[in-house]
Amino acid sequence: MLLKRVAGLLGLLLSLVVSTAGASDWIWSSDAPTADETVYFRRAFDLPADVAFGETRLAITADNLYVLYVNGQRVATGDNEWQSAEVYDIGKLLVAGPNVIAVQARNQGGQAGMMVDCKLKVGTQTLDLSSGKEWSAKNVPETGWYRTGNFKWPAAHVLGPVGKTAPWGEVRIAEAVKQPEAVAARKAARNPFAFQDGDSIVWLGGTFIERAQRYGWLETELHAALPDRKLRFRNLGWSGDTVLAESRGIFDPPAQGYARMLQWVRDIKPSVVVLNYGANESFGGESGLAAFLANYEKLLDDLGPINAELVLMTPHSHLAMPAPLPSPDARNRNIQLYGDAIVELAKSRQLSVIDLRQLSWKGVPATQASDNGLHFNDLGNHVIASQIPSIWFGNSDAASISVTSGKADADSMKFQWKSTSLKASTQAKLQVSGLKDGNYEVVVDGTVVAKLSAAELVGGRPVSLSSPKVAAAVEALRQKVIEKDTMFFHRWRPQNVTYLFLFRKHEQGNNAKEVEEFEAIVAKLDDEIHRLKQPVEQTIELRRIDR
Repeated sequence: MLLKRVAGLLGLLLSLVVSTAGASDWIWSSDAPTADETVYFRRAFDLPADVAFGETRLAITADNLYVLYVNGQRVATGDNEWQSAEVYDIGKLLVAGPNVIAVQARNQGGQAGMMVDCKLKVGTQTLDLSSGKEWSAKNVPETGWYRTGNFKWPAAHVLGPVGKTAPWGEVRIAEAVKQPEAVAARKAARNPFAFQDGDSIVWLGGTFIERAQRYGWLETELHAALPDRKLRFRNLGWSGDTVLAESRGIFDPPAQGYARMLQWVRDIKPSVVVLNYGANESFGGESGLAAFLANYEKLLDDLGPINAELVLMTPHSHLAMPAPLPSPDARNRNIQLYGDAIVELAKSRQLSVIDLRQLSWKGVPATQASDNGLHFNDLGNHVIASQIPSIWFGNSDAASISVTSGKADADSMKFQWKSTSLKASTQAKLQVSGLKDGNYEVVVDGTVVAKLSAAELVGGRPVSLSSPKVAAAVEALRQKVIEKDTMFFHRWRPQNVTYLFLFRKHEQGNNAKEVEEFEAIVAKLDDEIHRLKQPVEQTIELRRIDR
C-alpha cells in the first residue's frame, strides 16, 4: 500500500511537468559572475512579410532575476526558482521584418545564468531562438537596447546545455501560458494619462519632490486645473533620494528605509504613484546608467502589487547661473542621457511620462528662479508647476468668451463669467458684438486688463482674465495645500521619531498614538482643498474710453 501511495505521488508530481527545456544553453556575459551583477542579452532575427505563425511560445528563467522584452515591449519579470521556467505567448508582439528578444538578468550571488527556450513555427519552418551562441550580451547597455536596431554586441558566454550543466540540472517548463504584460497594459493604462475622480496620488522622489511641499504650487496647479475631480495627494519625497531609497535610512541600513517607503505607499493605497528619480544617479554618468535602470526596474516591480498607475517623471535640466557657479553643460548632458533612458523605460512598460526637460524658462531670469540652478525658490516652483499639466496631459483648448450686447450700439457692457478652472493667470479669447465704434477698456473685477477697439472685439482677441479676486482664491488654495502637506509630513516623518517609535520609545512611546491623529486632520484638509479649488465668478466690463 505504501509503495502504491509513493508511486501515485510521483505520478502527480510528474503530471505537473509538461516538458523540460532542451536544445537551450545557460548563458551569461562571462564564466565569472559577481554578486548583484546585471547582464543584458539580445537575440535579433527577421520575419518575412505575411508571416503565418504556428507556435509562438517562449519559456524563460534565470538565476536569479529577469526582465523579458520583445521588440521593446515589456513581457514579464521573474524571480522564480531557476528549476522552473515560465511560459509566455509572444505572438502578438512579433512583426514582419526586424525583431528582437531582449532580457535583463541580475545575479544575487553565486553562480549566474539565463536560459530561453523558444522555437517559433513560421509557416512550415521552425526558427530556433533558444539561448545559445547566437545571443549577444553586455554588462553596460546602450539606450534602447531592448528595441530593434543596429547594436554590435559581443556574443554571450555559453555556460553549457540546459539539463546537463551544474548547478542547475533539469528545468521544468510550466504548463500555463501567460500573456505578456505589455499586451494587458495596453488595455488598462491611462494613455494618454487623465486623472479620475477620487484618485489618490503619491509623490515619490528626491529633493525636487520633497521641496514641492514647501511652496505648494505643484499640487495647487493640478487641483486648479481639475476642479470637477476630488483628488488626494500624499508627498513621500525625501531629499537626496535614489531609487534604492539610500537616503531614507535613519539608524539602520538603506534597505530598511526602502522597505519603510514601500510600506508607506501600501498603507496609503494610492491609485497613482508619480516617481521622480535619476537626478542624483545621473552624477554617475554613462557608466552608472545600467545600474540605475536595473534598480529602477526593481522599484517598479516592487510597486507592482500595489496595483497603482505608475507615472515616471524625468529630472529637470540645470539652469545656467553667473560665475562663480560652473556651466551646467556637463550636468545637462547626463540629465539628457538619464532622461532618455527614463522615457524608454516608460515606453517599455506602457507608462505615462512627465518630461521635465521640456520646461520653458523664457522670460524668467535664472537668478530669480533659483539660487544655484539646481534647486528652485517660490517663483521657480510656480513656473515649473504651471507647465506640468500641459506637459503631462497635453495642451488644453483655450477659453473662449462670446457675447452680444442686448441693445444696439451700446457703449458699455457688463456680464458675469466663470472659467472651467481656477488659475491665477487665464488667457481667453474675448469676442463681443453690438458695441458702438470706438475704443474700450476691458475691466475684470475692477482691474483694467486690456484696451481694444470695437472692431478688434468683433473679431475676437486674447485677453488676460487675471484679477486680484482670482489671485486671492488661488493663494487661499495654495496655503491650504501647504497646510495639508505640513500635517501629513508630521504624520509620516514626526519629530523625535527615536523617542516615539525607535530605540528610546521606552521614554516617550506612550505619545506615539497621537501621531495617528494627524490622519483625521489631513482628511479634513483634503475636503477644504476640494472646496477652495472651485472656479470663482468674475465680473467683466467693457467701457468706451473715447466718447
